[in-house]
Amino acid sequence: MRRRFLSIGAFSVILTILVIPFLTRFITRPLIRMKRVTEQLASGNHPSGLDTSRSDELGDLARSIGKLSNDLERMREERNEFLASVAHELRTPITYIKGYADLASKTGTDCQSRKEYNVIIRDQAGHLNRLVGQLLDLARSDRQGFAVSLSSVSLSSLAESVLSLVGPAFHDKGVQLSCRIPDDLITELDAGRFQQVLLNLLDNALKHTPSGKEVTLEAVRAKKGLRITVMDEGEGIPEGDQSAVFERFYRVDKSRSRKSGGTGLGLAIVKEIVEAHGGTISAESRTGGGTVMKITLERRREDGANPARG
Repeated sequence: MRRRFLSIGAFSVILTILVIPFLTRFITRPLIRMKRVTEQLASGNHPSGLDTSRSDELGDLARSIGKLSNDLERMREERNEFLASVAHELRTPITYIKGYADLASKTGTDCQSRKEYNVIIRDQAGHLNRLVGQLLDLARSDRQGFAVSLSSVSLSSLAESVLSLVGPAFHDKGVQLSCRIPDDLITELDAGRFQQVLLNLLDNALKHTPSGKEVTLEAVRAKKGLRITVMDEGEGIPEGDQSAVFERFYRVDKSRSRKSGGTGLGLAIVKEIVEAHGGTISAESRTGGGTVMKITLERRREDGANPARG
């Protein structure tokens, strides 16, 4: 028995010595390859050479690293596109300001022309100020989200304050502005933030609605909470662009948006604020048939329970 045990033990030791190098090579080779891949990721390169066909834990790790690599590459592309868009949007008003300031300061420029140049400079400075403010809002939302302070708000009173601000612009363009919100519709909102939402939506509707048409602001109780809509009679949004209009710097018609003063950030900010309230926003439209911006807020326990009239 002793000889048998010694023989089996010796055979086991020899077998282990022979097998260990193969096992070590089989296990460590993919780990060494993954180490090289992570070094490529750290240097900003898109790695290659991962073995994702394995069905064990190492295969799962390889697929996870591959997904991380693709996500990082997509984020780099989005960052570069965002920075290019920011640079372009900042360059345009700065170019106008510099150009008209040079014209206004030239010797021989008459007073009437100088006044016109100063108006353009003031308008472009205001546009630049709004753009910087919107970029700061988005930066805050990326860092910690929009902070909302909820309180009981009468939607009809909030709408009146918004209509008083945008009413003159609608009157000057000849666009009719209607509001259909019951007086007893009360809900929990951040009044300041949601005023920003309504201002952005109405301003956007005004830009794309021709003279003689109508924009309607409406709010009603829905089965799951509250639904707020802004409907215009403008040119509409193509179906393929309806979900993309809430992306940063996205424009359906870039040349027209710049001409009308848009930055492509307003709807992105609206989406962030609505989601901070626990709601959703969507765009529904037919080309040539107008656009409906629909906000849905889930019912809160604190919301007023009075049914909407009318």
